[in-house]
Amino acid sequence: MARSRPDILTFEEIAKELRFAGKDAKRFVERRFKKYEVDYIPSIGATADQFGKLLEAISCSPSAIEATSGTVAERSVLGRKSEKSKNTLQAALNEKMQKNTETSIPAKSGRNSLAVLQGGRS
Repeated sequence: MARSRPDILTFEEIAKELRFAGKDAKRFVERRFKKYEVDYIPSIGATADQFGKLLEAISCSPSAIEATSGTVAERSVLGRKSEKSKNTLQAALNEKMQKNTETSIPAKSGRNSLAVLQGGRS
């Protein structure tokens, strides 16, 4: 009884399926397999079954689910800092700058601190 060999996909074929358009397809694909902890054949590629497991891991990852849930407006609101935090930070910076300015400028006296002696230098 002869065993059939599994279909082996090259890194370039897998990268094309993942819609990778960069320069180093092998590196990109290897990193995906490692990130999602899916076995692959080093320096060759992966079987169709391994590639299927990678696709499943990618589509079931929390980041993939978050990317597809919610509206664009919801995501932009969640990613934006509140106006209150910006104002609080600005107020704190202004207060700090005011304190630094007040303490760094010496008080002026009625006369200049440098006085020329009568007769100049000897």
